[in-house]
Amino acid sequence: MNKEKFDLALQNLKKKNIKGAIELFEKILETEPNHLQSNFILGTICAQSKNFKKAHKLLNKAIQIKPFFFEAHNNLGLLHMELQQLEKAKKCFETVVKINPNYSDAYNNLGMTLISLSENDDAKKNLEKSIEINKKNFQAYLNLGLLYRNSEKIELAEELIIKSIEINPKFLPGHINLMQLYEKLNEDEKLNESINNAEINFKNSPIVKLYKGKFLYKKEKFPEAINNLENINFKSSYLILEETRCSILAKSYDQLNKNEDAFQYFKKSNEMNFKIYEGKNNKNNFLNLISKRKKFFNNLLIKKWPTTKRGNKKKDPVFLIGFPRSGTTLLDTILRSHSSIKVMEELPILENIIIKLNKNTNGDFNKLRNINENLLSELRDYYYENRTKIIKEDDNNKIYIDKMPLNIIYVGEILRIFPNAKFILMLRHPCDCVLSSFMQSFKLNDAMANFLSLEDSANLYNNVMELWTKYLKSFSINYCSVKYENIVFNFEKTISSILEFLDLPWSDNVFDFQKTAKNRGLIHTPSYNQVVKPIYNKSVGRWKYYEKNMSDIVPILNPWIKKFNY
Repeated sequence: MNKEKFDLALQNLKKKNIKGAIELFEKILETEPNHLQSNFILGTICAQSKNFKKAHKLLNKAIQIKPFFFEAHNNLGLLHMELQQLEKAKKCFETVVKINPNYSDAYNNLGMTLISLSENDDAKKNLEKSIEINKKNFQAYLNLGLLYRNSEKIELAEELIIKSIEINPKFLPGHINLMQLYEKLNEDEKLNESINNAEINFKNSPIVKLYKGKFLYKKEKFPEAINNLENINFKSSYLILEETRCSILAKSYDQLNKNEDAFQYFKKSNEMNFKIYEGKNNKNNFLNLISKRKKFFNNLLIKKWPTTKRGNKKKDPVFLIGFPRSGTTLLDTILRSHSSIKVMEELPILENIIIKLNKNTNGDFNKLRNINENLLSELRDYYYENRTKIIKEDDNNKIYIDKMPLNIIYVGEILRIFPNAKFILMLRHPCDCVLSSFMQSFKLNDAMANFLSLEDSANLYNNVMELWTKYLKSFSINYCSVKYENIVFNFEKTISSILEFLDLPWSDNVFDFQKTAKNRGLIHTPSYNQVVKPIYNKSVGRWKYYEKNMSDIVPILNPWIKKFNY
């Protein structure tokens, strides 16, 4: 009887009658709880339908019945991956390859898990093993390509991702990742070709249409982009794609000066972003970091930290700071065009140092004054060692710039560790800065969560600049301020003054910053699309087109408009 039910259940699966199959598997298990295949298949179905608790029970039952059932171990590993239980997933896949050393998919799955655990060398070995066993494992080719992409080995990454598509032209993740790679590289011809290829294989795919719309926007074909994107509908489970769609629509309407349509889509984009990251960040956490520093760095008595012993003879770094969307990425690209400058782009080395400092001071800034000199030396060494790993060079004759706009809140700690540090403060009209931050589609964290509304953006700006003002009162800071607008309208004079501040001679190479941008490889900031374009003045005074929407926040920003002479 159960054999008939089992055969019928398999037939239902073949016909995609999942509900009917589930009912039959459950009936089998009522009378025969140790039915191996029913436990296995039903457990797999439950995992795919996100019923993780039941899936875990059934797959473990299958393994209990047959301990060397490697497919069950494999699917249990996939379940743990889905739940981000990476060590458990790793253990499952390691068990699989011990039982069946010729199971290509298991090596691929183990490789994916190891990537997530940042065990990249072992990940590479396992992915290569997967391909060695099965030369047609397109998923393994893709994953190995992504591993190379993450380590900036772009040519190898491109080759492997293309290979995954060649093996299986209907492999949508391969197409998506290839389009994404070319997009971030600003390889427009290749991007257009990959979109056209994807369209052939996935004519009505919403995600392919999304990339087409993004490409049309980049090529300034705004009506076509809107037409392409307005007709896409993403399911509620694809919030990230819907957020991207709304963001590109908003920017397209903005370029056509259809400001009300644009503003509504910007609001919708931010609403989507909130849903995506709901519960994963808290805007108040970042505001509290600022508040604590404002309370401490609030008097003239600090003025100067104690003199630190300089065991390491390396130059103190230069920090490029400011409010997000103030033009730091543009200036970063211009400065890295100079042969004597290396720029480190938005990497968390300093953030990790701040975490180490806090552990030693328990967050008490008073303890920073008397902190152990050996620890300061260790932190400096940590910084330089990690910088060298990232930039892959160590030349004391060059100027190294650490670009992370919101490092502005850590100026006090920076000066304790690097007493001779220089700072380049990037400024832009406060209203433009705040509006652009609201309009930008950021990957949210505690800081970026403040950009989901104009009011929160303005309050953050106010808090950041109040803290900067207190730093100026507490320390003699070696800094120069640069206005985005001056770069736009008086390029040579402005860049010349920055180079003078850095004790560097003028170089005509800075005029070729677009070429520098195109040769940078992957650009990791949201501004990757803009830095390859010529400097244009449309974004100067942009906020005036949205003055009605910003009427409530302008009073918050007015003191800074006056202070910075706007």
